[in-house]
Amino acid sequence: MRSLHGSTVRCLVAALLFGLSTPLSKALLGSIGPFTLAGLLYLGAALGVLPLALRESPQALWRVGRQRLMLAGAVLFGGGLGPVFL
Repeated sequence: MRSLHGSTVRCLVAALLFGLSTPLSKALLGSIGPFTLAGLLYLGAALGVLPLALRESPQALWRVGRQRLMLAGAVLFGGGLGPVFL
């Protein structure tokens, strides 16, 4: 039951941060360009997730296998082009 509680808290924090990202991104678009914003969003996400990923399994980062194409599509459309079209 303890891990379920921890997962719920992580999910709620992720939802809160995701919800805050759009208004904050809109505010930043007045001072920086859309491609710079996309790069900053990805840099922040990588810096936030990397320590957790390395703690769990350093070898798992390199075993993407057949999912590379789907990951590339998610990166391109979700993170690269998404902020540009805000």
